[in-house]
Amino acid sequence: MLDKADPKKPGKIIYLLTDGVFPDNDAVIKELKKLNAKNEVQINTILYDDKSAEAVKVLQKIADDSGGKFKQVKSDD
Repeated sequence: MLDKADPKKPGKIIYLLTDGVFPDNDAVIKELKKLNAKNEVQINTILYDDKSAEAVKVLQKIADDSGGKFKQVKSDD
């Protein structure tokens, strides 16, 4: 998605809904920074359900790095 973004069209937003579990958090952050080096795409992250402090930290960083917002939602079990 990020590598196909048209730089001539501003206002791109991605909503990343996840449980926050990635095989390699650092690799995900690094790749997103590379693909969105000019911060042309705002990435809003949504963490679903109760997860580790590490998941919160990673998704908050992804949002912060792109000018996006982080939100955590919990299931109604």
